[in-house]
Amino acid sequence: MRHSPNVIEIIRTDTSTVESAIAHLIEALKSSGVTWNYLDGTKRIKSAYKGLHSINTLTAISESKLKRPGQVHNIELVKLVAPLAFGRKTQVFDLSPRHFQYADNRSAAYRLPFFFSEDGVVKAFGLQFRKNGRLSNEQIAGYASIVKRFLLETEFYDMPADIEFIDCGVPAGSEDRVATKYSLIDLDLWTDEKIQSHMEVVVEALRFIEDNE
Repeated sequence: MRHSPNVIEIIRTDTSTVESAIAHLIEALKSSGVTWNYLDGTKRIKSAYKGLHSINTLTAISESKLKRPGQVHNIELVKLVAPLAFGRKTQVFDLSPRHFQYADNRSAAYRLPFFFSEDGVVKAFGLQFRKNGRLSNEQIAGYASIVKRFLLETEFYDMPADIEFIDCGVPAGSEDRVATKYSLIDLDLWTDEKIQSHMEVVVEALRFIEDNE
């Protein structure tokens, strides 16, 4: 069975050795058993970037729906992220799903909820929504480097472009989520050589896992 982890999961992978990459990916590819997702919260955040700048409206939900699995966490995410759009003039637009081709017959989904333009700059919106999945600055830089090099520079090569990446995980030493916003200027971007070497180890690890299933 060929596995296709998304770009964020690939960047999370510890590629210091093939063994560490194998161990990480085996764990990541296990079913978590979670039966809900953050689609509702993401749609509400998208509405904020479309111009709905009212947290009460964005988080309005009936008592019956609030009892659905994961819905409390979705609303929690909206309360953290949506206010980052308030007071801004942004125009949201969609692209069909895009994938990062990193080896022959291997690609990874970017999992970008939407794009938006602001002050003449196109921005790819990225969201790390797992409470216990906060990324390091190095990992965010890797993710941003791939989005910039293989998406923004090919799709929007004639336009100013950036990312707006929001990490909503719990920082080390804390118990609560914190929404931290990053753009390209905040990050020490990976070189093409560093991206390539990281992906080579990921491919080797995935091949080992698939050959031994």
